Amino acid sequence: MKRLCAFDIERDRKGEHLISAGWAIYTTDPEHPETGHCTAKEAGDLIEQLALADVLVGHNIVDSDIPFLLEHFPTTMQEALAGKVIIDTLPLSPVAFPHNPYHHLYKDYKPFPLAPNDPVEDSLESVQLMRDEGKELDKLPSEVRSVLLTLLGRYSRTSEVAAQLGGVPEALTQEQVLVAITRTWGPHLCTHALPAVLQQAWGDEMGAWALAVVLAWIYKDDGVSVVGQWPREQTPYVPQFLHDLRDTSCDDPSCAWCRASNPTAMTVESPVVLVRETADEQNFVALATLTAAK
Repeated sequence: MKRLCAFDIERDRKGEHLISAGWAIYTTDPEHPETGHCTAKEAGDLIEQLALADVLVGHNIVDSDIPFLLEHFPTTMQEALAGKVIIDTLPLSPVAFPHNPYHHLYKDYKPFPLAPNDPVEDSLESVQLMRDEGKELDKLPSEVRSVLLTLLGRYSRTSEVAAQLGGVPEALTQEQVLVAITRTWGPHLCTHALPAVLQQAWGDEMGAWALAVVLAWIYKDDGVSVVGQWPREQTPYVPQFLHDLRDTSCDDPSCAWCRASNPTAMTVESPVVLVRETADEQNFVALATLTAAK
Protein backbone atom coordinates (compact mmCIF):
# COMPACT_ATOMS: atom_id res chain seq x y z
CA MET A 1 0.00 0.00 0.00
CA LYS A 2 1.23 3.48 -0.83
CA ARG A 3 2.24 5.73 2.02
CA LEU A 4 -0.14 8.68 2.23
CA CYS A 5 0.71 11.78 4.21
CA ALA A 6 -2.00 14.33 4.95
CA PHE A 7 -0.61 17.56 6.35
CA ASP A 8 -1.46 21.10 7.36
CA ILE A 9 0.50 24.12 8.55
CA GLU A 10 -0.53 27.02 10.74
CA ARG A 11 0.86 30.52 10.24
CA ASP A 12 0.54 33.87 11.97
CA ARG A 13 -2.27 36.24 11.03
CA LYS A 14 -0.18 37.90 8.32
CA GLY A 15 0.73 34.52 6.88
CA GLU A 16 4.43 35.32 7.06
CA HIS A 17 5.70 33.02 9.80
CA LEU A 18 5.18 29.36 10.51
CA ILE A 19 3.69 28.57 13.91
CA SER A 20 3.18 24.81 13.81
CA ALA A 21 2.45 21.88 11.53
CA GLY A 22 0.71 18.56 11.78
CA TRP A 23 0.42 15.39 9.74
CA ALA A 24 -1.30 12.03 9.56
CA ILE A 25 0.36 9.00 7.95
CA TYR A 26 -1.78 6.30 6.34
CA THR A 27 -0.16 2.99 5.43
CA THR A 28 -1.74 -0.38 6.25
CA ASP A 29 -4.55 0.77 8.53
CA PRO A 30 -6.74 3.49 6.97
CA GLU A 31 -8.72 3.94 10.19
CA HIS A 32 -5.79 4.42 12.56
CA PRO A 33 -3.17 6.72 11.04
CA GLU A 34 0.03 7.74 12.77
CA THR A 35 -0.10 11.42 13.62
CA GLY A 36 2.56 13.95 14.44
CA HIS A 37 2.99 17.60 15.34
CA CYS A 38 5.89 20.02 15.30
CA THR A 39 6.69 23.63 16.04
CA ALA A 40 8.23 26.05 13.56
CA LYS A 41 11.74 25.20 14.79
CA GLU A 42 11.05 21.53 14.08
CA ALA A 43 9.74 22.03 10.53
CA GLY A 44 12.32 19.54 9.32
CA ASP A 45 10.20 16.81 10.92
CA LEU A 46 7.28 17.68 8.65
CA ILE A 47 9.46 17.84 5.54
CA GLU A 48 10.90 14.44 6.42
CA GLN A 49 7.39 12.97 6.54
CA LEU A 50 6.56 14.54 3.18
CA ALA A 51 9.72 13.05 1.67
CA LEU A 52 8.85 9.55 2.92
CA ALA A 53 5.32 9.62 1.48
CA ASP A 54 4.10 8.53 -1.94
CA VAL A 55 0.92 10.63 -1.86
CA LEU A 56 0.41 14.04 -0.23
CA VAL A 57 -3.09 15.17 0.76
CA GLY A 58 -4.39 18.44 2.14
CA HIS A 59 -6.94 21.19 1.78
CA ASN A 60 -5.71 24.17 -0.27
CA ILE A 61 -2.13 22.90 -0.07
CA VAL A 62 -1.31 23.67 -3.72
CA ASP A 63 -1.95 27.40 -3.40
CA SER A 64 -1.11 27.85 0.28
CA ASP A 65 0.91 25.32 2.28
CA ILE A 66 3.27 24.04 -0.41
CA PRO A 67 4.26 27.47 -1.84
CA PHE A 68 4.95 28.72 1.70
CA LEU A 69 7.15 25.74 2.52
CA LEU A 70 8.97 26.03 -0.83
CA GLU A 71 9.67 29.68 -0.15
CA HIS A 72 11.13 29.06 3.31
CA PHE A 73 12.74 25.66 2.76
CA PRO A 74 13.45 25.60 -0.99
CA THR A 75 16.08 22.88 -1.24
CA THR A 76 14.64 20.31 1.13
CA MET A 77 11.07 20.89 -0.05
CA GLN A 78 11.96 20.47 -3.71
CA GLU A 79 13.59 17.16 -2.86
CA ALA A 80 10.62 16.11 -0.71
CA LEU A 81 8.09 16.87 -3.45
CA ALA A 82 9.95 15.13 -6.26
CA GLY A 83 7.79 12.44 -7.86
CA LYS A 84 4.92 12.88 -5.42
CA VAL A 85 1.23 12.53 -6.17
CA ILE A 86 -0.42 15.65 -4.71
CA ILE A 87 -4.12 15.64 -3.91
CA ASP A 88 -5.69 18.96 -2.98
CA THR A 89 -9.29 18.50 -1.82
CA LEU A 90 -10.24 22.16 -2.34
CA PRO A 91 -10.76 22.31 -6.15
CA LEU A 92 -12.84 19.12 -6.08
CA SER A 93 -15.17 20.45 -3.39
CA PRO A 94 -17.45 22.62 -5.59
CA VAL A 95 -17.96 19.65 -7.91
CA ALA A 96 -18.74 17.15 -5.15
CA PHE A 97 -20.70 19.60 -2.97
CA PRO A 98 -22.12 22.31 -5.26
CA HIS A 99 -24.65 23.55 -2.68
CA ASN A 100 -22.57 23.48 0.50
CA PRO A 101 -19.98 25.86 2.02
CA TYR A 102 -17.43 23.71 0.25
CA HIS A 103 -14.29 25.82 0.47
CA HIS A 104 -13.85 25.27 4.21
CA LEU A 105 -13.00 22.15 6.16
CA TYR A 106 -15.58 21.14 8.72
CA LYS A 107 -13.79 21.60 12.02
CA ASP A 108 -16.07 19.84 14.46
CA TYR A 109 -13.23 19.47 16.94
CA LYS A 110 -13.39 23.19 17.79
CA PRO A 111 -15.30 24.05 20.99
CA PHE A 112 -16.16 27.44 19.46
CA PRO A 113 -15.55 28.99 15.99
CA LEU A 114 -12.65 31.25 17.01
CA ALA A 115 -10.75 28.51 18.80
CA PRO A 116 -7.24 27.89 17.41
CA ASN A 117 -6.87 25.50 14.50
CA ASP A 118 -5.28 22.14 15.16
CA PRO A 119 -3.07 21.12 12.21
CA VAL A 120 -3.25 17.43 13.14
CA GLU A 121 -7.05 17.48 13.23
CA ASP A 122 -7.13 19.44 9.98
CA SER A 123 -4.91 16.80 8.39
CA LEU A 124 -7.34 14.10 9.44
CA GLU A 125 -10.28 16.20 8.23
CA SER A 126 -8.73 16.61 4.79
CA VAL A 127 -8.58 12.83 4.36
CA GLN A 128 -12.17 12.51 5.52
CA LEU A 129 -13.15 15.21 3.05
CA MET A 130 -11.38 13.33 0.26
CA ARG A 131 -13.37 10.22 1.15
CA ASP A 132 -16.62 12.16 1.32
CA GLU A 133 -15.95 13.71 -2.07
CA GLY A 134 -15.44 10.25 -3.49
CA LYS A 135 -18.70 9.02 -1.95
CA GLU A 136 -20.63 11.95 -3.41
CA LEU A 137 -19.25 11.30 -6.88
CA ASP A 138 -20.05 7.60 -6.52
CA LYS A 139 -23.71 8.48 -5.89
CA LEU A 140 -24.05 10.12 -9.29
CA PRO A 141 -25.43 8.28 -12.32
CA SER A 142 -22.62 6.73 -14.33
CA GLU A 143 -22.95 9.14 -17.28
CA VAL A 144 -22.91 12.23 -15.04
CA ARG A 145 -19.93 10.88 -13.13
CA SER A 146 -18.06 10.05 -16.35
CA VAL A 147 -18.54 13.56 -17.72
CA LEU A 148 -17.41 15.27 -14.52
CA LEU A 149 -14.39 13.01 -14.01
CA THR A 150 -13.35 13.42 -17.64
CA LEU A 151 -13.36 17.20 -17.21
CA LEU A 152 -11.59 17.01 -13.84
CA GLY A 153 -8.99 14.74 -15.40
CA ARG A 154 -8.06 17.52 -17.85
CA TYR A 155 -7.12 19.90 -15.00
CA SER A 156 -3.70 19.33 -13.46
CA ARG A 157 -4.88 20.07 -9.92
CA THR A 158 -7.73 17.58 -9.99
CA SER A 159 -6.43 14.91 -12.35
CA GLU A 160 -4.72 12.97 -9.56
CA VAL A 161 -7.66 13.09 -7.18
CA ALA A 162 -10.02 12.08 -9.99
CA ALA A 163 -7.83 9.05 -10.63
CA GLN A 164 -7.52 8.23 -6.92
CA LEU A 165 -11.27 8.37 -6.49
CA GLY A 166 -11.76 5.81 -9.23
CA GLY A 167 -12.01 7.80 -12.41
CA VAL A 168 -13.51 6.27 -15.50
CA PRO A 169 -11.24 3.56 -17.01
CA GLU A 170 -11.04 5.51 -20.26
CA ALA A 171 -11.73 9.24 -20.48
CA LEU A 172 -14.51 10.32 -22.78
CA THR A 173 -13.75 12.10 -26.04
CA GLN A 174 -14.96 15.64 -26.66
CA GLU A 175 -17.72 14.32 -28.92
CA GLN A 176 -18.81 11.78 -26.30
CA VAL A 177 -18.91 14.48 -23.63
CA LEU A 178 -21.06 16.69 -25.87
CA VAL A 179 -23.51 13.85 -26.50
CA ALA A 180 -23.66 12.98 -22.79
CA ILE A 181 -24.20 16.57 -21.66
CA THR A 182 -26.91 17.11 -24.27
CA ARG A 183 -28.68 13.93 -23.20
CA THR A 184 -28.45 14.45 -19.43
CA TRP A 185 -28.31 18.22 -18.96
CA GLY A 186 -30.13 19.25 -22.16
CA PRO A 187 -33.41 20.43 -20.58
CA HIS A 188 -31.49 22.56 -18.06
CA LEU A 189 -29.09 24.58 -20.21
CA CYS A 190 -28.77 26.20 -23.62
CA THR A 191 -27.89 23.38 -26.01
CA HIS A 192 -27.26 25.97 -28.74
CA ALA A 193 -24.40 27.54 -26.73
CA LEU A 194 -23.10 24.21 -25.41
CA PRO A 195 -20.76 23.22 -28.31
CA ALA A 196 -18.85 26.51 -28.14
CA VAL A 197 -18.61 26.33 -24.34
CA LEU A 198 -17.30 22.76 -24.48
CA GLN A 199 -14.78 23.74 -27.16
CA GLN A 200 -13.41 26.45 -24.88
CA ALA A 201 -13.33 24.10 -21.90
CA TRP A 202 -11.60 21.38 -23.88
CA GLY A 203 -8.79 23.72 -24.92
CA ASP A 204 -7.98 25.13 -21.49
CA GLU A 205 -7.50 23.15 -18.27
CA MET A 206 -9.08 25.85 -16.13
CA GLY A 207 -11.99 25.87 -18.54
CA ALA A 208 -12.41 22.12 -18.07
CA TRP A 209 -12.53 22.55 -14.29
CA ALA A 210 -14.93 25.49 -14.60
CA LEU A 211 -17.31 23.48 -16.78
CA ALA A 212 -17.25 20.62 -14.26
CA VAL A 213 -18.17 23.10 -11.51
CA VAL A 214 -21.01 24.59 -13.56
CA LEU A 215 -22.40 21.23 -14.67
CA ALA A 216 -22.29 19.85 -11.12
CA TRP A 217 -24.28 22.85 -9.89
CA ILE A 218 -26.80 22.65 -12.75
CA TYR A 219 -27.30 18.93 -12.17
CA LYS A 220 -28.22 19.55 -8.54
CA ASP A 221 -29.94 22.90 -9.06
CA ASP A 222 -32.54 23.34 -6.32
CA GLY A 223 -33.76 26.77 -7.41
CA VAL A 224 -32.18 28.43 -4.38
CA SER A 225 -28.43 27.73 -4.30
CA VAL A 226 -25.93 29.62 -6.41
CA VAL A 227 -22.36 28.88 -7.46
CA GLY A 228 -20.22 30.22 -4.64
CA GLN A 229 -17.77 33.10 -4.66
CA TRP A 230 -14.61 31.00 -4.47
CA PRO A 231 -15.07 29.15 -7.80
CA ARG A 232 -16.09 32.39 -9.51
CA GLU A 233 -12.86 34.03 -8.32
CA GLN A 234 -10.61 31.25 -9.62
CA THR A 235 -11.31 31.76 -13.31
CA PRO A 236 -13.55 33.98 -15.47
CA TYR A 237 -14.72 30.81 -17.19
CA VAL A 238 -17.11 30.05 -14.32
CA PRO A 239 -19.26 33.21 -14.63
CA GLN A 240 -18.88 33.10 -18.42
CA PHE A 241 -20.13 29.52 -18.73
CA LEU A 242 -22.99 30.24 -16.32
CA HIS A 243 -23.98 33.21 -18.47
CA ASP A 244 -23.67 31.36 -21.77
CA LEU A 245 -25.47 28.21 -20.65
CA ARG A 246 -28.15 29.62 -18.35
CA ASP A 247 -28.62 33.38 -18.71
CA THR A 248 -28.63 33.98 -22.45
CA SER A 249 -31.66 33.00 -24.50
CA CYS A 250 -31.05 31.70 -28.01
CA ASP A 251 -33.49 31.63 -30.95
CA ASP A 252 -33.09 27.90 -31.58
CA PRO A 253 -36.60 26.37 -31.42
CA SER A 254 -35.09 23.02 -30.42
CA CYS A 255 -33.53 24.47 -27.23
CA ALA A 256 -35.96 23.53 -24.46
CA TRP A 257 -34.18 25.61 -21.79
CA CYS A 258 -34.30 28.87 -23.73
CA ARG A 259 -37.91 28.30 -24.82
CA ALA A 260 -38.84 27.82 -21.17
CA SER A 261 -36.70 30.73 -19.96
CA ASN A 262 -37.87 33.40 -22.41
CA PRO A 263 -41.56 34.31 -21.92
CA THR A 264 -41.51 36.79 -24.84
CA ALA A 265 -40.68 33.93 -27.19
CA MET A 266 -43.75 31.88 -26.24
CA THR A 267 -46.33 31.01 -28.86
CA VAL A 268 -49.45 28.91 -28.78
CA GLU A 269 -47.30 25.99 -29.85
CA SER A 270 -44.88 26.40 -26.93
CA PRO A 271 -46.88 26.50 -23.66
CA VAL A 272 -43.90 25.00 -21.81
CA VAL A 273 -43.14 28.50 -20.47
CA LEU A 274 -45.99 28.29 -18.02
CA VAL A 275 -44.81 25.11 -16.36
CA ARG A 276 -41.16 26.00 -15.78
CA GLU A 277 -40.21 25.91 -12.13
CA THR A 278 -39.81 29.34 -10.54
CA ALA A 279 -38.23 30.39 -7.29
CA ASP A 280 -41.50 31.46 -5.74
CA GLU A 281 -45.16 32.14 -6.47
CA GLN A 282 -44.56 35.83 -7.15
CA ASN A 283 -42.16 35.02 -9.97
CA PHE A 284 -44.69 32.61 -11.46
CA VAL A 285 -47.40 35.29 -11.44
CA ALA A 286 -45.03 37.74 -13.12
CA LEU A 287 -44.16 35.10 -15.72
CA ALA A 288 -47.80 34.37 -16.41
CA THR A 289 -48.57 38.10 -16.71
CA LEU A 290 -45.80 38.59 -19.26
CA THR A 291 -47.05 35.61 -21.22
CA ALA A 292 -50.65 36.83 -21.21
CA ALA A 293 -49.51 40.24 -22.44
CA LYS A 294 -48.27 38.61 -25.62
